[in-house]
Amino acid sequence: MVNGISKKIVVIKNVPSNIIEEAILILKNDNDKYEAAAINSEAARKRRKWKNEYLLKEAEDIISAFIKEHNIMDGSTMKKLDKNETQNKNKSFITNTVINSALVCSILLLLYVITRII
Repeated sequence: MVNGISKKIVVIKNVPSNIIEEAILILKNDNDKYEAAAINSEAARKRRKWKNEYLLKEAEDIISAFIKEHNIMDGSTMKKLDKNETQNKNKSFITNTVINSALVCSILLLLYVITRII
């Protein structure tokens, strides 16, 4: 028996998948000095919530990458993943278009103001 060494393990059960029953993740050692100082503070709760959300996103990315790399999905499941990726790309494309349009409009407005002054 080894004393003093521990690892955090996360078991994700009831994964909404036809292929994966559960996922077991072994986390890297995280010597978080801030959690020990303020276990019940509001900042500590927010930090734990953020870390949990980040952990879930990281787990989803790892599982998706593994499934794609090993080609263990059937066609319909792969199409669902591709559809989600396409939706995310469309959202970012729309956001970028709006930002770029606002930038172009502001430059044109600035040029208009400068020509009116001169």
